[in-house]
Amino acid sequence: MNEHEQPEAPEIIGQGQPPIRNQKAPETNNQKQSSKNKAELFDINELEHKLMIGMTDEQTVLQMLKDRFPDIEDMKITLPRRIEFKVSAEKLIETCNILKNEMDYKGVSFISGVDRRTGFDVTYMLFSLSHAPVLVFTVSLPKNDPSVHTVCGVWRAANWYEREIYDMFGINFENHPDLRRIMLRDDADFFPLRKNYKLNDKPEKWQAECRRSE
Repeated sequence: MNEHEQPEAPEIIGQGQPPIRNQKAPETNNQKQSSKNKAELFDINELEHKLMIGMTDEQTVLQMLKDRFPDIEDMKITLPRRIEFKVSAEKLIETCNILKNEMDYKGVSFISGVDRRTGFDVTYMLFSLSHAPVLVFTVSLPKNDPSVHTVCGVWRAANWYEREIYDMFGINFENHPDLRRIMLRDDADFFPLRKNYKLNDKPEKWQAECRRSE
């Protein structure tokens, strides 16, 4: 090779082939399942959005509630499509009738009890087919006499919810059509979800039955 000749360029493996650009590795079974779950979640969210078209949004419902119940304080939106507030035991039935008959909250999703040590709370969740937000309101009761009027006359579905709360917490629901224990035996004399309840305090006859069932 003389001084005027150019050296040959070294051969490059893959020269002349189209460049490889971000080729994805084959999906594993877990990745395929994850993609499917995401697609299903998107479909659920899309369906929920479609169902809510034409329903009253939470800001509008909140203002409607404030206008209808000016005496209720601290009424607020706590989560998307969720409004919370407190109701006195004395005004429970009046409030529930208004919510159902005037504001179209026709159904009760659940009722639950809570032992706050200094007292008890009964919490109600309502839903409507014309308003987007659910309503969650709480009635506070004294520790020494936890009693409140039943809402079975407003929503029949409240029956078993109230029986369960009575069974677990000992909260009395006045004028309930069939207030008796729903999980424990009728002769049980304790309430297992009260904060002062201890398993070892269970009467001897109950301990013996538990041992026989093991």
